[in-house]
Amino acid sequence: GTGKSFLLMNFACVAYAAGYRVLFLSPDMSWEECALRFDVILAAKFQKRFSHSELSMGKASLSKYQDWLESLTKSDNFICIDSADEGAFTLRSILSLQDEFRPDLLVLDGIHLVAPDGPQSGWETIKQAADGLKASAQHYKNVVIWSSQVDREAMRNSTDPASSGASAAYGKAAVEAANRLITMGKVSGDPHKRVFKVPNNRGGR
Repeated sequence: GTGKSFLLMNFACVAYAAGYRVLFLSPDMSWEECALRFDVILAAKFQKRFSHSELSMGKASLSKYQDWLESLTKSDNFICIDSADEGAFTLRSILSLQDEFRPDLLVLDGIHLVAPDGPQSGWETIKQAADGLKASAQHYKNVVIWSSQVDREAMRNSTDPASSGASAAYGKAAVEAANRLITMGKVSGDPHKRVFKVPNNRGGR
C-alpha cells in the first residue's frame, strides 16, 4: 500500500513517453488495472487530467478519455502481461517474454512473486530471478526494474524507508543483484506524499 506499483508505472510511462519500448509484467494485478494506471499516469505527463478513482468507478467523462485512448493506439511500445495471461511468472517465462518482445525497459512488479522453475525455496527463487534478470539486462543492454516487499519488521513503520537492503523480504538476494536500490515510505498526515532513500547506488546518477 505504499505505492510501489504506481512508482513502477511512472517509470514505465517516462520511458514510453521518451519513445522506448516497455514490457510491464504484473504477477499480482490484472492487465486492466495496469492499463488504467498507465492511461492516467501517462496522460498527466501530457497535461491531461483523469482521475484514477473516478474512472475506476465509472464517474469520469468518458468522451475525453476515449479520445486519449485512441491517441495511444498509434504506438505499440507498451506491452503489459499479467499472470492470468501468462500463468505464474518464472525466470524462464520472463526471459522468454524478454526475448520475444525485446523491450528497452522491462518492469517486474513484484520479484517476490516469481514462482520457482524447480524445487527451490523462496529466497533461492528470488536470487535466481534477480541474477538471471541482471544477466539478461547485460546481454540485451536494456534496463530492468523490479519491486519487492520489505520484511515484517520494516513493515511495522511504513513511514520510514528502509535504510539498507537488509530489510528486503526473503533476504537480500534481490538487493545484492541490483545496481540501484530505492526504498520508500509514507508521509504522516499526507496521503499524496512519499519519502525516498537510495541506500545502494553503484556509480552514476
